Amino acid sequence: MPGPIRRFFTNIICGCVYNKDKRKRLRVVLNSSMTDCLRFIHKNTGTRPRRIKTFVGYQARSLLISSNDEYIFKFPLRRSNSDALTQREQRLVDVFQGISPIPIPPVDVFPHHGHLVRRYPFIVGAQLRQMPLDVVLSNLDTLAKQIAEFIFVIGFSDPESVRDLKPSPDATPDYMYGWSQGDICDNFIVDMTTMKIIAFIDWEDCTFGDYSKIFTSDKRSPHRELMSAVRTEYDRIYRASRWYKKSEQKKQNNKSHTIKGCLMKLRKIFVNLICVFIPNGKLRRKMRVVLNNPSVYSYIKFVKKWAAKN
Repeated sequence: MPGPIRRFFTNIICGCVYNKDKRKRLRVVLNSSMTDCLRFIHKNTGTRPRRIKTFVGYQARSLLISSNDEYIFKFPLRRSNSDALTQREQRLVDVFQGISPIPIPPVDVFPHHGHLVRRYPFIVGAQLRQMPLDVVLSNLDTLAKQIAEFIFVIGFSDPESVRDLKPSPDATPDYMYGWSQGDICDNFIVDMTTMKIIAFIDWEDCTFGDYSKIFTSDKRSPHRELMSAVRTEYDRIYRASRWYKKSEQKKQNNKSHTIKGCLMKLRKIFVNLICVFIPNGKLRRKMRVVLNNPSVYSYIKFVKKWAAKN
């Protein structure tokens, strides 16, 4: 069906769907070549896709199709840099898989009609938005400890192989500054029987920088309560880490240098005041050198020498 005609009928059908999320997903599916996507999945897996679920990526940038509860395929829709983002995500996942305390599913990439399609393993579990509110609130501590450790470990890691993806290769991790997965609340999967987080998915928006906003940006419940508990646990982990001790030592050294600098300035002021009252130029120069020398031994030696002459 030609594009304009397809969009015309899509608008008519979607106009009858009240729910915004369902309407957006239906619009993406109807405007996409589902038959072509299913043929690709069949060829890729060697199995006819029978159990199919569709999802729409953030801002309708991609169409995700789950096939037979085995794989999820991510087809790009309307981003000119989708191939670069795909390769970037694959690099980050390959690196952080060996660092993260929580499993990160692998990303496989395949060419399709001039673009790259991503394939992820299907993870059986629940995302935060699918979990009952009372279940999340009753397990805040369990979830918060796992997420806080994940954020801390990823944030303070600095793998050499992806330093070129940082805004500045010389940038170093610090408190709430470093690598961040991006959308924390919507991208972890929980085993509902054990409340253990079994996967962190979707690393497309992983960046290096200030990630303090992830703790306060989502005001919805239970996202708000969960991230508040994560912030508390993150601070506890940070204060017990060597990074905190290094930071405190650096602050102490800076404070010491500041005090020392102020004392040096005060010394110069008092030396100038004292030397003003010495009329002899040669003696005044010697006095200035001695008083600017912090060694007490120099003071005593000078006084003895001066007293002997007089």
